[in-house]
Amino acid sequence: MLQETQGKNNAQTLVVDYTDGLSMEFSNWRFNLRSSNTEPLVRLNVESCGDEVLMQAKTEELLALLALVSYWGVVPADFFFTPLP
Repeated sequence: MLQETQGKNNAQTLVVDYTDGLSMEFSNWRFNLRSSNTEPLVRLNVESCGDEVLMQAKTEELLALLALVSYWGVVPADFFFTPLP
């Protein structure tokens, strides 16, 4: 799941870190996707630079991507993150 998520974002990514799951940083938002240490869950944290609308939009995109990966096991070739204006 981490590889599929990273693969769809390489062009826009400023920083990629695997210290605690997958962390990716972009110009004005970032996320961390990791397994829970205490529960059988995947945890997703999304942050923006004070832009709540952007944070909600990126959260929805990531959740859609995770749902596709969970259901199909792969990411469709035409899935991509919405470019920033």
